[in-house]
Amino acid sequence: WEKAAKIYLEAHEREQAIPLLEKVLDVEPQMVRLRQQLVTLLVEQSNLERAREHHFTIVGHQIENSEFVSAAQTVRKWLEVEPESLR
Repeated sequence: WEKAAKIYLEAHEREQAIPLLEKVLDVEPQMVRLRQQLVTLLVEQSNLERAREHHFTIVGHQIENSEFVSAAQTVRKWLEVEPESLR
């Protein structure tokens, strides 16, 4: 699934890559790099609700791994995308 998603990304068929990335993450949920790619794609598609869900899954993994500085940076990145999240 990951290779197929990469092919779509390289061909600039980003919308088709989204479900493939989600399938990979269903099996390997700790793959932060792929989840970050997925978040970027979802934001580009204006699907902020799904992007937010995946973004904070990344934060959860970072906290589980005691990567607190990274988790704080990841939250900050999301606030750049959706500042109203603070409300």
